[in-house]
Amino acid sequence: MKHETIKLESGYELTVKAIQVKETYPDILVGKYLFVDNYRIYENLSCPKDWGVAKCILRMDDFILLKTFRPYTVWVWMQADKPVNDKKGKFDYSELALIFTVDSIFDFSVEKNVKDVLKEINWEDYAVNLRF
Repeated sequence: MKHETIKLESGYELTVKAIQVKETYPDILVGKYLFVDNYRIYENLSCPKDWGVAKCILRMDDFILLKTFRPYTVWVWMQADKPVNDKKGKFDYSELALIFTVDSIFDFSVEKNVKDVLKEINWEDYAVNLRF
């Protein structure tokens, strides 16, 4: 299976290691979403435990507590082809996981959303260096 890569303007090539999509409000069957619902979701945002990811960040505009979140939450775990700021050459690669929301699970682009999130932050400021 060929791994697709996402090329950043900073020169990093990211490989998607895993993706998870879930309903944002799975426990609410009827009615309007309340601030308390949004707060509970926000407080519990973290990467899937079986990923073992060192760092996970979210697109802040997707989780404004006073607004209804979009219907689906997406987690994307990415690995870069090189470490960040590794002057001593101790590490082999860098990784980071992102959380964002989408309106539909059928027509969203992982690459577009990842690039949108990474426009707001710098890969080198948030990614974690690791060794094979």
